[in-house]
This record gives sequence, structure tokens and C-alpha cells, in this order.
Amino acid sequence: MVSGLTVANLGVLTQNIEIIRLGSLEFSLATKDLASRQEALHSFLADELEHETVVSRANHHILRLRFNRKNKLNAADLALSEFEKLPIADKVLDSRRKHFSRIEQLVAKQDRLYKKLLDFPPISFNELSELDMDRFRSSATALEELKKNEQHILRQISLLESHQRDELTRTASQLNGQAEKVRFYAIALGAVAVFVSLLTILWAIANLRSLKKLSSAVAELTKGQSGHKIDEVGPTEIASLAKEFNVMSDAVADREKEIARSSRFAAAGKMAAAMTHEIRNPLSSLALNVDLLQEELATHDKIDTETKPMTSAILGEVDRLTKITENYLQFARLPKAHLSKGDLFTLVSDVIDFHGPAISQDGTTLTLKRSSEALPCMLDSGQMRQALLNLLRNAHQACGGTNGKIEVTCGSHGAFVFVSITDNGPGIEEELRESIFDPFVTNKEGGTGLGLALVNNTVIEHNGELSMETSNRGASFKINLPLHR
Repeated sequence: MVSGLTVANLGVLTQNIEIIRLGSLEFSLATKDLASRQEALHSFLADELEHETVVSRANHHILRLRFNRKNKLNAADLALSEFEKLPIADKVLDSRRKHFSRIEQLVAKQDRLYKKLLDFPPISFNELSELDMDRFRSSATALEELKKNEQHILRQISLLESHQRDELTRTASQLNGQAEKVRFYAIALGAVAVFVSLLTILWAIANLRSLKKLSSAVAELTKGQSGHKIDEVGPTEIASLAKEFNVMSDAVADREKEIARSSRFAAAGKMAAAMTHEIRNPLSSLALNVDLLQEELATHDKIDTETKPMTSAILGEVDRLTKITENYLQFARLPKAHLSKGDLFTLVSDVIDFHGPAISQDGTTLTLKRSSEALPCMLDSGQMRQALLNLLRNAHQACGGTNGKIEVTCGSHGAFVFVSITDNGPGIEEELRESIFDPFVTNKEGGTGLGLALVNNTVIEHNGELSMETSNRGASFKINLPLHR
């Protein structure tokens, strides 16, 4: 009887772990992602749209944010559907489904308001006809309703996420209780016979330790502490569960890192957009006034060899600052990649054919190699061309001159194609290596620190990976992209 209870409780424990792994945790992560996308959409409508000056750009951002929200809504619906297939309490899932359906209905009801908003976004215009003024007022009214409605939707999604997180914590607590029951029954079973009990207790303690670690690790994961690993030891079933947990923990950790990276990138982009908005208009006014001053001085023959260089120097600095603000604006408004089938070597060859002569003009040696005949992959040729150009410019700035060498290599390995750009410059300083792909990190005087951040974001948009190797003899940056067969 005791052995039967032990087996029964172990079966329940295994079933609950499967429920967490295959249903509860996936739905929790999906609702967390959905809340993040909803917050981004509401933030743009409430805080950023008023700073936009171009209608097409405003519409593009609204459409992209709504598309991202729709994708996460579909992902959460799929996770909930998979959750509903598992053998758990119907009342809990019925409540989750009703809550989620209300959110879907609220989202669908906003289509009419978005149609009015996108028809004539209420941003700055110098003059409006009477007809356009009516459209402007209708759009402004729609925007105010959308702000309130999207805020309400955000609260509903956050409430759903909170309920699911609480349910996950409760299930993890039940796992601990079941593990304790198994421990109790295993110890009782040891009293049946001295020899049998000795062997049984040794076996049970060894395996229950693994179960205790597993349940504790699950509890930590539900609190957001991902990255925990447990030993894959014990009977086949427990070792298999431990292996599955480690895979799940790694996946959660990767997703948390990606969410954190996206949040940092979005915050940096918002800051860059605000800086550009505040700086660009005064710079334009300053340049215009200096031009007018030059014309005025020339008209009255008061411009001389001392005055003209001074005004020219001011215009030069204004142009330099304008280019910096344009870089910030490009960073803040980087569009989503539109991928189509292409060949990586063909794209790299085109970039080098066009920009190679300028790089080699100061004596720098630029070579191109490839180890595979065809390198098919999915590309946004415009964005990837700019990313390659940024890496080539960085390599040239690091080693340019008579002794400078830049080697570009294309090839494939496994399920990936790659291009690496290697220079013989001084390499990357050790203190910058961990954060080299973060925005505003640079080792160049006067640099904005956005080049590598833009390259990294472009590669991620292509479902690829950007890596770096460096020493005091140079640096190598490598782009890996999925092979398209």
C-alpha cells in the first residue's frame, strides 16, 4: 500500500511538472510578451506621436506596433489553446479563456478608431483647409479615445499576467508539498524489512534529493530567476525531467535577455529621438542666421580674411552636429527588415566593388575570400548593405594606412552562412568588449556609439547573430545568418 501511494504521488508530481513545462509557463511568458508590446503601443500614442512631423512615418510606427501586438496576441492564444489540452482544473482555464476573449474583443473594437487616426494623424500642419480641419478634429478625437482604450487594455493584460503568475506560483508550491509526501511515504516504505528498507531508503533519498532540487528550481523560475541548472541524474524519468527543465530554463533565460535587450534598445531610441527633436531645429536656425550674416557682410564689403573663416567654421560645426542628429534619428527610427531570398557573397562583393577603391586609396590592403560557391539566405539587402558598410568603415578607421590590412571572408558552416571582417588594428579595449554592441558605446573620439548597435539590431532582425573576436593584433566581426535552402 505504501509503495502504491509513493508511485501514485510520484505520478502526480510528474504530471504537474509536465503541466508547468508545457502549459502554464508558456502561457505566462506569452502574456508577459503581450504586456510588453501593449505598453509600447500605448506609450507611442500617449507620449511620442505628438513629436512626429511626418505623416507616413507616424502611420508606419502605428501599423508596426499594432502588428507586433497582434503577433503576441496570437502567440498567447496558441499557448492558451495548448494549455487547455492538458489535464488540469477546468474552472481555472475557463476563467483564463474568458479574460483573454475579453481582451481580444477590446482589441478588435479599436479598428474603427485606428482607421480614423490613420486617415489624418493629428500632427503639426501649417495650414489646413476646412475639409482637412474636420478630418483633423475627427482624428484627434479618435486619438484621445484610443489613449484611454489602450490604457484599459494594458490594465486587463497586466491583470491576466498577474493572475497567471500567481497560479504558476501556487502550482510550484503544490509541487513542494507533493515532494514532501513522496519523501514521507518512501521513509515509511523503508520500515517493511531491514534489508529491503535499507536499499529502498538509499534509492529514495538519492532520487528525492533530485526531485527537491527540481521543485525548488521550478519555484525559482516562477519568480523570474532564470538560468538555474540541475544535475541530470537519477532514474530515467527523473533524469529526463531534469534535462527538459534545463532546456526550458535556458530558453527562458534567452528570452529574458532578448526582452531586456529590446527594452534597452527602445529606451535608447526614445532618448535619441527626443535629443534629435530638441537639437535639430535650433541647428537649422543657427545655420540660416550664419548664412544671412555672411550675405549681409558681403553686401556691405565688411567680410574679410578673419571674418569669413570664423563664419565658415561655425557652419562646419553646425553641419557636423546635424550629421550626428541624423545618426540619432536613424537609430531611433530603424524600420523592420523586409526579407527576401538572396546570396550573401553577391551582396558582399557588390559592397566591396563600390566602396573598396575609397578604402584602398590610402594604401590599405582589402581582400575578399569565400569558401563556398553559393551562400543563399534571406536578406533585406538595403539594411544588410548598410551593416556591412559600417563594419568596413570601422575596420578602415582602426587600421587604415600603408600597413593596414582588411580581410573579408564569406562561407558556410552547418545551417548558417557567414561573412567575417578582420583588421590588423589595435583591437577593442578590454573594458569595452562586454558592452561593445550596446548603444552609445564607442572607443573613437567624436563617435556616436551607434554604428555597432545598429549592425547588431539589423543582424537580429535577420534572425542571425553578430560576434566579435579581438586582441592587440586586430579585431574580427562575424555575421552568421540562417542558410536558406
